[in-house]
Amino acid sequence: MKPLVSSLTVPCRLDYLAPLSAFVQELAGQMGFDEKELSLIRLGVEEAVTNVIEHGLELNPDESFTLTLEAAASALTVRISEKGLPFDPARAPQYSPDRAGEDTSGLGMFLMRAAMDVVEYHNLGRDGKETVLVKHLGNRRIDRLMEPEELIVREEAPRVTPLPGFTVRRARPEEAIEIAKCAYRAYGYTYFADYIYFPDKIAEYNASGQMVSAVAVTDDGALMGHTALKLTDPKAKTAEMGVAFVKPEYRGGGLLRRMTDFLLDYGKGIGLEGVFGQAVTSHTASQTVISKYGFVDCGLVLGILTDMTFKEICQDLHQRESLVVSYLPLQRQRCAVIHPPARHLDMVRRLYERLALPFQVEDAAVAQGAETDQGELVKTAKSQSANSAEIRASSCGDEAFSLTRSQWKQYCQERTDAIFVYVNLEDPRCPGFAVRCEELGFFFGGVQPGAANGRDALILQYLNNVKIDYDCLHLYSAGAQELARYIRASDPNAA
Repeated sequence: MKPLVSSLTVPCRLDYLAPLSAFVQELAGQMGFDEKELSLIRLGVEEAVTNVIEHGLELNPDESFTLTLEAAASALTVRISEKGLPFDPARAPQYSPDRAGEDTSGLGMFLMRAAMDVVEYHNLGRDGKETVLVKHLGNRRIDRLMEPEELIVREEAPRVTPLPGFTVRRARPEEAIEIAKCAYRAYGYTYFADYIYFPDKIAEYNASGQMVSAVAVTDDGALMGHTALKLTDPKAKTAEMGVAFVKPEYRGGGLLRRMTDFLLDYGKGIGLEGVFGQAVTSHTASQTVISKYGFVDCGLVLGILTDMTFKEICQDLHQRESLVVSYLPLQRQRCAVIHPPARHLDMVRRLYERLALPFQVEDAAVAQGAETDQGELVKTAKSQSANSAEIRASSCGDEAFSLTRSQWKQYCQERTDAIFVYVNLEDPRCPGFAVRCEELGFFFGGVQPGAANGRDALILQYLNNVKIDYDCLHLYSAGAQELARYIRASDPNAA
């Protein structure tokens, strides 16, 4: 299902506020939001629009703004675009309920974040800026669709031996609810990707091509497990292999391998250059599985997840979860011309040599100015549940760095625990961009082919008052262990 999009141009007048918020609330009601959710949506929209009218456009009746509504299967997105005064959310006053009645500065932003699931501010350069609000349909989550007895997750499900006959194939739209149930059976509600608990989202992402789900299904139609390829856009040349889970009673029977084989063949068939995976460091089981397919460890992203519970695999995790990033080339033909920072040149070379990817290191001083900025310079995303965020910089120019720094400040102000920047390693200006990021407190995280708008990326990471005990990271491969030692030496927070 494609989102229904409606766009309105609204005069800069406060008397339009009530009918505008009522219009949004009516649309949200038609989507299926309950009364409590509708009240929160109205509150969030009213606060956001008031901020735009009063502060962005300074109550100028000759000005206007655009309000765009995107009604998807399980979420409402509200975008408010305008060309008013520049705004840096990182410098905005922070309201504290502890000082209620004394100082109400920042109350509007506080209420917006309390009412909505996602609140973001995007600097669009000459096109002004936009405020983005997202509210998820809570009553579409899988726990609202399951019977009470189905919500009981057994810690030790009895193994089914031998496994029944089964088939691995593409998931069907009507199986989205069973996929969400399977995720719940495997993880409870600790899985970091929120969408996996919303059947409508699973179906929507598969229909749009953002996700390709493979399932293992018994001969009598019972779903046993799931894994997927996730693509940033339908034209992407790399995809993430993940969202993998098997019902506890079917573990150990080779389902994950069969589903992975299916998706690798599919990826080759649609022309992907390669796929990457992310394996937790609280145990080595998932790292071991992907290494058997030839995935090579090329990055280590620290503290990216809050605690996850892997039923019958790992229970006690005393720090935020970190992930090993691994890559498997499928049919890459091009030779990447890369420009790593001088201090990381040797490590980047070793990573490319392990990946067996064709590459050439070019002197940035010689190539300086070869890149011109075009298209979207920076893309950002934040996981509310994991409280971590990413910034993907397809350009390494001054404007891209300014946008990156502004977004970093905002995330820090929001107390985001971990922030990751994926820098275009094929941009000759990459070394200077990386140095400026490291001056902010970012440090090395590895490389990831295709992760910067189709170009190879240098991973930089920032921990916001989060400590990582490197001795508690369980790493399977010698390459990952060497990478961890290198990153530890680069981490300004490491003891």
